[in-house]
Amino acid sequence: MLGLFFSQVFWGQIIYAIFLPLAFAVFVARFIDDKSIKDILMIMLRYHFCPQQFTQHVPVQKKKGTRKK
Repeated sequence: MLGLFFSQVFWGQIIYAIFLPLAFAVFVARFIDDKSIKDILMIMLRYHFCPQQFTQHVPVQKKKGTRKK
């Protein structure tokens, strides 16, 4: 990211010096649990804006039957 920043500053393109490292950080760099910032934001958006279903865990009933001795 620093290489992208300094290469663009050297060529005098300040807008690209800010945009390219930022785009690299958002789409390519992995920060938390091997996820990029874009992936983390997508997970948060799905959590807050998609309908959620909640299910109740019901234990399996024991089999009823006759025992053979």
